[in-house]
Amino acid sequence: MKKIAVVGLPVTAALVAALYFSPYITLYNLRVAAEAGDAIGISDRVDFPAVRESLKASMTANITKNAAKDLESNPLAGLGTMLAGAMVSTMVEQLITPEAIARMVLEGKARKAAGDEPESFSAKPGEKLIKRYVGFDRFETRIELDNGENSVTTTLRRENLFFWKIKHIDINLGMAS
Repeated sequence: MKKIAVVGLPVTAALVAALYFSPYITLYNLRVAAEAGDAIGISDRVDFPAVRESLKASMTANITKNAAKDLESNPLAGLGTMLAGAMVSTMVEQLITPEAIARMVLEGKARKAAGDEPESFSAKPGEKLIKRYVGFDRFETRIELDNGENSVTTTLRRENLFFWKIKHIDINLGMAS
């Protein structure tokens, strides 16, 4: 009985730790894949159709929210909003692919090597990075700018006990005047 307790306790502790840290490991592996330009590694950790749809909705909502301010003074703002919505859809479809993201990260690394880019993926001065569980099967990372007025929230969903995928990205631009 003591053997089971001696072996079982560390094994249980290791499983609980792996369960808890699994979204952090997924984010780390995603960063490594992006930095290596590994489109397949990126694709394994991101549900691209779901992310594209969430980004389209988020960006369209931001444009609509900003345009609502202009509608009173500019009658053509509505037309601009419609055109912007179509452009957002096309832009997201073209840019949010594993290959495009890998290419952007690699190009960013090249600019960083030339001295044109910041050093890391971590929060910069003036930014607040929050990582938290929102439930057993949901984990969020949130970067807040400008005292929380502007933010980007990435939601990961548990695929099985230890594997997570990014399913949703929400961009909230306060667009204060």
